[in-house]
Formats: sequence, structure tokens, C-alpha cells
Amino acid sequence: MAYDVMMTNAVSGSLQTLLFSNNELQKAQLQASSGLRVESAKDNSSYWSIATSLRSDMSIMTSVGDALNLSESTVDTAYNSANTVYEQLSKLRATLVNAFEDGVDRNQLATTIEGYKSSIKQAVSSASFGGSNWLTNSNADISGTNSIVSGFQRSSNGNVALATQGVPQSETVLIDHYDANRGLLTGPVDANISNPDGTATARNYYLLDSGSITAASGSEIAISVSTTDQELKDMMSVVDQLMSNVNKLTARLGDMVNRVSTNREYVTAISESLDKSIGRFVDVNMEEAGVRLTAAKTQQSLAAENVALANANSKKLAVLFG
Repeated sequence: MAYDVMMTNAVSGSLQTLLFSNNELQKAQLQASSGLRVESAKDNSSYWSIATSLRSDMSIMTSVGDALNLSESTVDTAYNSANTVYEQLSKLRATLVNAFEDGVDRNQLATTIEGYKSSIKQAVSSASFGGSNWLTNSNADISGTNSIVSGFQRSSNGNVALATQGVPQSETVLIDHYDANRGLLTGPVDANISNPDGTATARNYYLLDSGSITAASGSEIAISVSTTDQELKDMMSVVDQLMSNVNKLTARLGDMVNRVSTNREYVTAISESLDKSIGRFVDVNMEEAGVRLTAAKTQQSLAAENVALANANSKKLAVLFG
């Protein structure tokens, strides 16, 4: 009877070894397949807690990054369009200079100028991103602000708040379809300011006629065979002022793009750092995992053979002493 108990313990011990090897094999296979050595709190509560907190921060950074991406695209669209407008204005001014030459075909130059004006209109109308166009307006009220997310701030308690930056709508509108006088390119500019004639009489010119509800006062910039040299000089001085204003707007938008881009790159770097930090706590070393998996399979195989041997010996002894 005492021998029977000894043999039962041997078989029981072999079964326990086999069970342990199966658990180790299952754990090794799980880590190898998931790539995680700490998948839940029961694996390592301390590391799991830290990784969970880091994942929360990473999720916040991802949201901030998405907002910055949207902001950068919005401003960059307006910037590229404003830059195109400036280039077309430069070409238009050169054409006005050509109009001073004797024997030049002013009808052809007039067609060229209209082409530049058409390109400017197209550039402004295409400056739309996500349903927003900073360069054009059709509303009665333009007292609002074009706002974007420009960065983020973290308070002392760890909370993250988005930082915004804005430009008054009245300062970015190039074409105003409601009131032409408010648009930089549809509103009047007094040529007497930069090209004075010794009088206080205003000589207003505007570049574009967009069919606004409220029209602008003055003359549209255009040439014909009857255009005088004085009118050409006036139009050139007005275009110079428009180029200066558009250049200032382009520089302002470019500065905003650079600022948002810098913050976006910073947020990306933080996200990558958080991802690496999470990996240090919970990711498994795949080379080590492969070695453990092989060892667990070997252990399981040996444990199974041990159980088989224990059962075989038990049966032989049962036959002899049964």
C-alpha cells in the first residue's frame, strides 16, 4: 500500500511538471504572437500602470497632432494662394510698364492683363480647405476671426489645453462679394497717395470687379488705346500698393505655417518618444521570446515523456504486485 502511494506521487509530480510546461509554452506563444510581455495588470501591475498612463498621453498627443495637421493645411492653402496672387500682380505690373512703349499693341496687353486678373480670381476662389476660405467673403459681417490650433500647453496638473492663433477676417479678405470696398483687391486704392499730383483729389482704382452687392468706387485697373500715361502711372502705383499689402499678408501666413509646422513636428517627436517608452515597459524582446518558446516546447516534450514513463512503470508494478 505504501508503494502504491509512492507511485501515485511520482505520476502526480510528472503531471504537475507537464501542466507547468504547458502553461509556460502557452505564455511563450502568447508573448511571441502579441509582442507584449506585459499585456495586462496581472503580468506586471507596475509596468502596466505606467504604460497605460503613457498610452493616455500618447492619445492626447495624437489628437493635438491631428488638430495641428488640419491647421497647417488650412493656413498653407491660403499662403500658397496669396503667393500666387502676388506673382500674378507682379506680371500684371510688368505689363503696365510695357504699355508705355511706343507702337505696342495695347489691345493685346489689355487681353494679357485680363488673363492675369482671371488667374488671380481663380487663385483666390481655390484657396478653400475644409469649407473655409480665408481670402474671399460673401457675408455681410466680417468682424470674426480666422482661428487655428497653433500648439498646446500643459498645466501643472498635467492637463493639456490647445493654444490657438487667429487673424481678423477683415485682414485676409482679398475679394469681397458682399461689399467690394472691404476686399484688398476689390476695394479702392487712392493713387494720389503714392503718386501725388499736388491736389487733395482722390484718384481711386480697384483691381477686380467681382460683382459684389455693394460696388467699389473708382475705376477698374484696365488699359485701352485711350489710356493716358498719367492713368498708367496711377494704376502702376496702385498695383505697387496692392503688391505690398499682399506681400505682408503672405509673410504673415507663412509665419503662421512655420509656427504650426514646428509645433506639429514637436508633437510628432513627443508621440514617438512616448511610443518607445511604452515599448520599453511592455514589449517583449522577440529574440528572447523565440528562445523561451523553443525551451518551453522542449520542456513540454520532456514532461510528456516523463508522464508516459511514470504511467508505464506504474502499470508494470501493478502487474507484479497486483
